Amino acid sequence: MSQSDKSLDGHHSRLQGNYGEAYVRVMAASVGLRVSKEEPEPEGIDLLIARVQPDQRRSRVRAEFQVKTTRTPVWHDGVIRYSLRRNDYLALTGVLGVHLDIPRYLVLVIVPADMSAWAVPGAECLSLHRQAFWVDLMGPSIIEDNQQSLTVSVPSTNLLTPDMLLALVSDRTEGVA
Repeated sequence: MSQSDKSLDGHHSRLQGNYGEAYVRVMAASVGLRVSKEEPEPEGIDLLIARVQPDQRRSRVRAEFQVKTTRTPVWHDGVIRYSLRRNDYLALTGVLGVHLDIPRYLVLVIVPADMSAWAVPGAECLSLHRQAFWVDLMGPSIIEDNQQSLTVSVPSTNLLTPDMLLALVSDRTEGVA
């Protein structure tokens, strides 16, 4: 692969990543969730999503999300097999209340190979294409010390919808300080 090809592939990858985050942001907005992005971005965390409480100045009901994208999902027995780099995987593990103060989730957005099909305008809508799935990897890490990546299983039943995103943000955070 020439340097030009690598540069073009990197550019496409960044655009694809931006699309993945925008996809999640649109879902969050559709159910009244607040989305923010810390700068500089914490290692392995792309978005902080919080449930807005009209009577509170700052919501304690929130979760962090790592957003990944793929054009070529690898399906196997009802799961998508996705390889995470070591640091990205470790950012999603830990025990709530011990290592992490709020839940963390991986969101995998499957995007069309053709960029022109990512968002398609209609007479009364804008269709964002393909789908997103989520998985909870919190708990003790299962990666070996010398392992540089880990393939995780994202269940096809874990379709990310606006209501599911609301549930993920609200789920385990209620009693956590």
